[in-house]
Amino acid sequence: MRADYKNTKVGDQVVFKRSGEWHYFLSRVENAKKLEVGKIYTIKEISVASSSTGVKLEETEELEYELCWFEHPNKPLVEEDNAPDTYVKDSSIEGFGLYASKDFVKGDLIVDYNLFPENWYNMKYADLSEEQIRKNWYVMIDTENCITSDKYSKFSYINHSRTPNCFWDVDKKIIVAVGDINTNEELFIDYRLEPRPNGVKFPDWI
Repeated sequence: MRADYKNTKVGDQVVFKRSGEWHYFLSRVENAKKLEVGKIYTIKEISVASSSTGVKLEETEELEYELCWFEHPNKPLVEEDNAPDTYVKDSSIEGFGLYASKDFVKGDLIVDYNLFPENWYNMKYADLSEEQIRKNWYVMIDTENCITSDKYSKFSYINHSRTPNCFWDVDKKIIVAVGDINTNEELFIDYRLEPRPNGVKFPDWI
């Protein structure tokens, strides 16, 4: 499971997988070049920002890295199954991703927000806590309202693409296949289809 602010704490042991080729904090990319891929390191400090989570390691003192470059040496955490015809495994991009466990054709339903368990509840963006906003623990359904949860679901692992094989219908609260999708093919949506509250922008990488 890819390390992130929701499942990682100080003292955790994590495995270094790889760094990005470019990052806003260029020093973190340079620091990562000194790490050994596949080696286990211990989290010393975590700093969460709106679009980036930095981490320091016990083994390298004050050098800082991106937390998403590390993984927990175990299986992905799925606490709620809201996409029954899918499964989670290593992504072709980074960390973990969501994959089809059967063939889909254009228009087939993959995820239905309306069937999300009680752990996913409706809130107004204005009522979210600072922590929920800072850690992106929400999905917008219009410019004012969102759904949020403190549990991991399969939906939590679907990755972003500007040429996705799934369509995110925000109005109907569903995700459907854009075209034919083969069994074991990774699923992608375009994060840019998510409504944004006034003044809130997507991270540059989207």
